[in-house]
Amino acid sequence: GGYWFSNRTRQLPVETAAESPAPVSLSASTQKILTGLTASIEIRFFAPDDAVTLPENLRSYITRVAQLLAEYERVAAGKLHVRRSDPQTDAAAKTAASAAGVVPFGSETGEIVYLGLTVGNGTQIESIAPLAPEWEAALESDLSRAIQRLTSQTAVTKPARPGGRTAAQPEPINPATSEQLLKMFPD
Repeated sequence: GGYWFSNRTRQLPVETAAESPAPVSLSASTQKILTGLTASIEIRFFAPDDAVTLPENLRSYITRVAQLLAEYERVAAGKLHVRRSDPQTDAAAKTAASAAGVVPFGSETGEIVYLGLTVGNGTQIESIAPLAPEWEAALESDLSRAIQRLTSQTAVTKPARPGGRTAAQPEPINPATSEQLLKMFPD
C-alpha cells in the first residue's frame, strides 16, 4: 500500500510555456504624431545594460520600456532614433544623464540606478525622469507629448523676454555627489 501511495503523490514534471512578451501597440494619437514627424528626433534612454542584479520588477520594466521605444522607432520610419546609454558603466553617459536631470536612485538590492529618457530635436531637449514602474501607464502619453512639443517649437520661435533677460537655468547635479548621498541615505 505504501508503494502505491508514494507513486500517487509523486508530482509529474509540468511543462511551462515560455512567456513571450506581449506586442507593444501604440495609440492612434501617438501613431499620428510619429507618422507626421517632419524633423529628426533623438531619444536617449538612460538605463543599465546589465540588469542582472536588479529586482525582477525593475528588470522587466526596463525591458518593456525598451520595447516601447523600439515600436516608436519602427512607426516613425527613420525620423526617430533611440540611443541607449548606461550611466553605471559609462562616465560620459553619467555626465549626460546628470545634465539632463536624471537623478540616480537606490534599488531594493542597494544598487545605484539611473533610469530616465531625454527627447531631443537639435539643441532643444526635454527630460522624462525619473522613470518608474508605477507610472508605466503614463509613459506613452508623456513621451508623445514631449515629441509633439519639440516638433511644434521648431516651427514657432519664442519671443524674447522683456528687458532681454533669460530665465536662469539650474546647475546640473553632480553625479558623484548624488551617488554619495544615496549611499549615506539609501531611503
